[in-house]
Amino acid sequence: MVVPLAALLVLLAVARPAVIEWRTLTLVLLLIILFIPIRRYSLSINLPFELEPYRAWVFLLAALWLTALLLDPRLRIKATGLEAPLALLGVAVLGSVVTNYGSITSEDLGTEIVKKLTFWVGFVIVLYMVSSLATLKDVDFYLRTLVIGSAILGALGVIEWKTGTNAFAHLDRYLPIVSPVGDNVDAFRAGLTRAYASAQHPIAFGAALALMLPIAVVFAFRRRKPIWYVCAALIVLGSLASVSRTSILMLLVSAGMLAVLRPQAARQALPLVLPLLVVIQIALPGTFSTIRSSFFPSGGLVEQQANQNVGSGRVASFGPAVDEASEHPFFGRGFGTRIVGNDPKQNSFILDDEWLSTTLEIGLVGLLAWVWIFLRFCSRAVRVARTDDSDRGWTLAALAASIASFAVGMGFYDAFSFIQVTFVMIILLGLGSVLLRDGGEAVAPAPAEA
Repeated sequence: MVVPLAALLVLLAVARPAVIEWRTLTLVLLLIILFIPIRRYSLSINLPFELEPYRAWVFLLAALWLTALLLDPRLRIKATGLEAPLALLGVAVLGSVVTNYGSITSEDLGTEIVKKLTFWVGFVIVLYMVSSLATLKDVDFYLRTLVIGSAILGALGVIEWKTGTNAFAHLDRYLPIVSPVGDNVDAFRAGLTRAYASAQHPIAFGAALALMLPIAVVFAFRRRKPIWYVCAALIVLGSLASVSRTSILMLLVSAGMLAVLRPQAARQALPLVLPLLVVIQIALPGTFSTIRSSFFPSGGLVEQQANQNVGSGRVASFGPAVDEASEHPFFGRGFGTRIVGNDPKQNSFILDDEWLSTTLEIGLVGLLAWVWIFLRFCSRAVRVARTDDSDRGWTLAALAASIASFAVGMGFYDAFSFIQVTFVMIILLGLGSVLLRDGGEAVAPAPAEA
């Protein structure tokens, strides 16, 4: 089986660009990530394991790209500017496995570590593939695709909030190549349906849309076309339809960062706030009161969280998690060794705090690596955005706001457990690295009046 596959890869790589167009292949990846729910469907193939569509496509893309790198001297791996923190992250992962080898083998967690490691190898490959293959025009094309796709998901989220019907609940009826593998989520808050569309959970759905809002807003201000205003509104509505406190915080972080970087645009946007609030109240009646009560419950939010059982509330779980982290401060208890949920191998509790969860697994070294990744990207993007008033500067301001909101949101849910939103973040990092590295002309010419 390996020899014919290798021969096919070589033939495809040699035939480039007549057969392979990297933009189209990457576009398919974006559409799969957006519209085929991850961990809810797998390919309808008899295999000893579940092969999800996004995994199959990432594997195909990676194999084609690596083969083409060997055969085509025009292709090369390009730097992202994040090499140093990524190397530190690799040291943290390796150190966590080596220093906890005895306990890992005794608990038979090798399979779980390999599984999680393959996830992150896939993320890194996609990061470098996007950074190496995308041009400035491709960046604009991919971002437009993500914004329009997110707006469609936002509209479907509003419909789900109103009807209780998830548009992706029976995707196998319309896409015979996939089969359902996971149960649908029954998510409610204060009697309202929490939309989650193609995501794994309402929190992850709201967070993914919150990531895309700054880019949609920048498109609306720079291009002055109705479609981008509509996209921005639908993304806001979809994020609110998740009835998630985390997505609200991420939206506020994005809005605050954009207001700091583009104060004049923020002042121009103020008159649009009231009409948007009216649209939200009409489209999602009762959402504001539900979100307000979730932020300010009787007795206070901190008291509510503290009174829950360990694993059910962020505050109640914080103390035990810190005690556990203090036992392995530098490299944690081992990468991929924390198993939560309904898994038969469950050996830990849910934290709803990715920063703390990361610290438990790969220690303070891993925590520092992730802080460094986000700070390095955002600081570089902000530095360019402050001095560049072209579309490139505006887009980097939006990307900095998106990545900053993801970093803040990590403190309120297990971000890395949700593949879709993590993939979107990785792709945005890759696209941002292209803008930072290649510079040059704006992503797309803006109208003169903008």
